[in-house]
Amino acid sequence: MAGFTITIAGDSALNLEFAHAISAETSAKIRMAADNLTADPIRGITELVPTFCSLMVYYNPLVITFDELSTKLRSKLRDVGEADLSIRKIVPIPVCYGGEFGPDLANVAQLAGLSEDEVIATTSSTCWASFPASPTWAASTSACTRRAWPCRARASSRAASE
Repeated sequence: MAGFTITIAGDSALNLEFAHAISAETSAKIRMAADNLTADPIRGITELVPTFCSLMVYYNPLVITFDELSTKLRSKLRDVGEADLSIRKIVPIPVCYGGEFGPDLANVAQLAGLSEDEVIATTSSTCWASFPASPTWAASTSACTRRAWPCRARASSRAASE
């Protein structure tokens, strides 16, 4: 797995930076790196924290130094395969627009310079992808199931991949 840089993140952590932009490919690479390090841990690593574009690696500096860990990480992750971009699971997410459950719809529309119907159409026609260890969603360009439905002031669903 080429394509990451290592940066210092304090006295007991380092950051494996895979990209500067959120993408499904970056997410898959981070997941693969974390899975690899979890399945076959390096002595001294205490925690792995995946983010949108990087993998934070916490370690005990009394067990392993920054330089030793950096060398081991480069070696261990060098031969990890290509990122798997397949959708692992489709999860319907109930959403509601306007009324009691979406009182900010008018404000969102005004701030975006769109009508309420345009806000609903824009957000409900997009497939959303989850990224590791993050409750935040980002629009996905991956192919996934999309459904057409009326969405105003009632629950609906959006397809999401994990």
